[in-house]
Amino acid sequence: MTAPVKAVFFDRDGTLIHEKPGTYLSDPAKVRPYKSVAAALALLKKAGYKFFIVSNQSGIGRGYFTEKEVNDVHARMLKLLKPAVIEEIVFCPHAPDEKCNCRKPAP
Repeated sequence: MTAPVKAVFFDRDGTLIHEKPGTYLSDPAKVRPYKSVAAALALLKKAGYKFFIVSNQSGIGRGYFTEKEVNDVHARMLKLLKPAVIEEIVFCPHAPDEKCNCRKPAP
């Protein structure tokens, strides 16, 4: 029998990186992790946890930016959070009115 995997699922905006209310982050140069995030992730990693990010990115569905721009933001975030390793980032690209099944907090 394998040991259970210890995992933490984070939201992106306002949890790991600063969020400016009422705006959408599409510029990698504006990614600013909270100061305590890298140290907190290091402690969790030492305790054997794996990290995942789950995020709503409705700006794609609304036409404000592209999936490539979101991926560029993620790449910048991952670089700034090193040495922490994020196992996977998943996001919902749909606008809220699209009634999809991938938008948080849908099960």
